[in-house]
Amino acid sequence: MPDDDPEFFGSDAHVAMQTTVLRMGRLLRGRAGFCTAGRLAVISLLALSASAQAADDVDLKHLKATNSCFRCDLSEAELRQANLSGADLREANLFGAELFAADLSGADLRGANLARTRLRGANLTGADLRGADLRVADMSMAKLNEAVLTGADLRAADLVRADLRGADLLNAKLGGANLAGADLRGVDLHGTEMVRVNLTGADLRGADLHGTELSEATLVGADLRGADLNGADLRESNLSAANLSGADLREADLSEADLSGADLHEVNLSGADLSGADLSYAYLGGANLSGANLSGAELRVPNLQLSSELTQQQVSSACSDPERPPRLPGGLVSPPSCAD
Repeated sequence: MPDDDPEFFGSDAHVAMQTTVLRMGRLLRGRAGFCTAGRLAVISLLALSASAQAADDVDLKHLKATNSCFRCDLSEAELRQANLSGADLREANLFGAELFAADLSGADLRGANLARTRLRGANLTGADLRGADLRVADMSMAKLNEAVLTGADLRAADLVRADLRGADLLNAKLGGANLAGADLRGVDLHGTEMVRVNLTGADLRGADLHGTELSEATLVGADLRGADLNGADLRESNLSAANLSGADLREADLSEADLSGADLHEVNLSGADLSGADLSYAYLGGANLSGANLSGAELRVPNLQLSSELTQQQVSSACSDPERPPRLPGGLVSPPSCAD
């Protein structure tokens, strides 16, 4: 029996164990052949089950009395709208806890288990969540301003419309997380793992994303003005209608990316890999494409007139629609048809 597993008590397995023990007790009660050892075994199991539930109650009462519960078992606890500002919850087990609109500002949650916790609308301003497990947690509309999330695991977490301004997400894991509409202005995300993350409509103005892994990410309509994406991995990502004006995309991998309708005004794309990318209807006025790889890129009606360092060799390696050719700097000839 996994009696040392903090996720066991209160789980379906725990309930099943209690049911089995109770049935055993009813079946064996009063039988002449039921030995003392057997009775003791059943009594021990019942005592363990009851003590586990009592321990949860004790931990919860301790938290409410002292605002501190180091390594406590608070799994599935009902803490809706609780005032836990500044609480010491280091390494606490809060798996599946209800913390809707709770005040956890300045709380110490280092190493805490917050997987599947409901933190919708919670205030985590300035909270320390270093190394915390937040997988599949509901943090939609949560306030995470200035929160420390270094090394935290946020994979598949719901962060829709969350406010993360000033948060430290260095080396955090965000793969598969939903950050649609989130406010990430000026956030340091460099080196963060963000594969298949949803950043639709997110505000990433001035964010540091250099070297970040964003392959297959959805950034439709995202605001990335002035963002640092130097060396970022954006393979097969969807950046359609995104605003990237003034962003730094030097050496970025944008192969097979969807940049249709994107604003790439004055973007630095020098040395970037745009092979197979869709640049249909994108605006690249003033963009620096020095040494960029445009092999197989689709250039239907993008505005490249004011792009600098663009060569005929680059253009010729791409393709376009003859009926809707790109607007190119003087002296350059349209690329071959994509249908060829």
